[in-house]
Amino acid sequence: MGRLASTSVFLFARVTLMRAPDGEVLGTTGHYGRNSGQFHHVHEVVSDSDGNLCTGEVETGKRVQKFVRVRGNPAR
Repeated sequence: MGRLASTSVFLFARVTLMRAPDGEVLGTTGHYGRNSGQFHHVHEVVSDSDGNLCTGEVETGKRVQKFVRVRGNPAR
């Protein structure tokens, strides 16, 4: 799959997965909220060698969410 980069945008409460180094957007997920798959104040986004994503939230969010890669696609 090659190298991936991810970013979070607080204003839109989304996580965007991009291919590095060209920056092609592979997908986005999330919107504002406090339920599963929603984001409040994303502070960190990391990926592991299996392509899973983990997000860490601060302020009153105070949680970690894990998004598991399914069927060869980036994490959802």
